[in-house]
Amino acid sequence: MRKIVIDGYNYSGKSELVSDIQINISDALVFQTFDSNIGEFFMWLYNNKRYRLANDVLLNTVFMKDICNKNVYGEDDNLIIYDTHWLTMFSILPEKYWSTWFPLPKTIICWASGNKTIENMINSGLKQVFCGGVDYNCKLYFEIAQMFICEHIKFIDTTKIERNAVLDQALEFIGCN
Repeated sequence: MRKIVIDGYNYSGKSELVSDIQINISDALVFQTFDSNIGEFFMWLYNNKRYRLANDVLLNTVFMKDICNKNVYGEDDNLIIYDTHWLTMFSILPEKYWSTWFPLPKTIICWASGNKTIENMINSGLKQVFCGGVDYNCKLYFEIAQMFICEHIKFIDTTKIERNAVLDQALEFIGCN
């Protein structure tokens, strides 16, 4: 079982990349870390300043999915993709919780500038966009990502490159090209 995390701020191209990888790797399985029930529960905990519990809920969700995958797939070469993971957690939770996510898994970080993110939001049909919040979050994701770039964490700036070029970089990084 191979594991890859695709993370980044909303509308940075990460979900498109996940979809493109699934099309190119037929046995790829995708897990949404913030699926509906867990995501809603996490946000309730976060909004009520129950940060430790919010962190534990997401961390244990990922941990349990890892255990299930190992039991189901064993040593098979299947690719497990986590759509959203540690970087999003680091952008939300206080820094004192970050260490619980180490060691960081192999990760592709999709990032787009504030202007490109706003353009992507508008193109997707989003009716209201709070531009100040978008700029702040794009900068935050960028700054956190830069702290952790290493050989097993790939940063892809989706601002000026075409979707197929993003996919090519991702497949090469995963080892499928």
